[in-house]
Amino acid sequence: MLLETDHGVRLYNLLFNKERYNLPMEYHHTMITINAKKLWVVTFLFSLTNLVLLCLPTQSRAEADPHAHHKAMLKKLDSIKRSIHKYTIPEISLLSKSGAQKTTSEIFNTNKPILLNFIFTSCNTICPVLSGTFSQIDKKMTKLKKDVELISITIDPEYDTPRVLNGYAKKFNSSDNWKFYTGSREDIITLQTAFNAYRGSKMNHAPITLLRTANNKEWIRIDGFASAKQLLTEIGE
Repeated sequence: MLLETDHGVRLYNLLFNKERYNLPMEYHHTMITINAKKLWVVTFLFSLTNLVLLCLPTQSRAEADPHAHHKAMLKKLDSIKRSIHKYTIPEISLLSKSGAQKTTSEIFNTNKPILLNFIFTSCNTICPVLSGTFSQIDKKMTKLKKDVELISITIDPEYDTPRVLNGYAKKFNSSDNWKFYTGSREDIITLQTAFNAYRGSKMNHAPITLLRTANNKEWIRIDGFASAKQLLTEIGE
């Protein structure tokens, strides 16, 4: 056994100072054996704990990573679902990135094609992808001088003030055709619910893009990460 060899004696000298404690050698050998057994038990329990954690459902393990849901969604970049809906938009007031107050009637009552998504600026997984796609569309439509309305509404209004949204918009060099809105928490939830996009928490945020072509009351709903090319095709561009 290791503890009965020269290595064991050296371990003994490191762990115990015979002269200091002035105890019989037999006592020290006994203590080393006990500590070795304790070390084995601790190692076993540590390994068992790791095994139990690995066997836990994904949802339980994900609690340690608030972005786990978003990262899982990113693995499905090529998976999109298209459907058509009629939504009743509630009459509420929102704030633009410049701080101007606008009603949903003023925002959505237009003959322009509309692309809408829900984001939040502190998101570092799904939202940068959605905003990157809108940025591509914005640049292309600006270059072609096409009048397409892009609308991004935050789902984290407590943090995403008009000032924060303005800074976020600048990161993507957005044109005047790309609008950003915030509002009260209650109104934001009401609006998300109207579009069947409310998931209870921003950390459960799903990638959804909503499109409405000119002079059309129906909305095209894209669940997943559609490319800029796919979205432009949907609105006839």
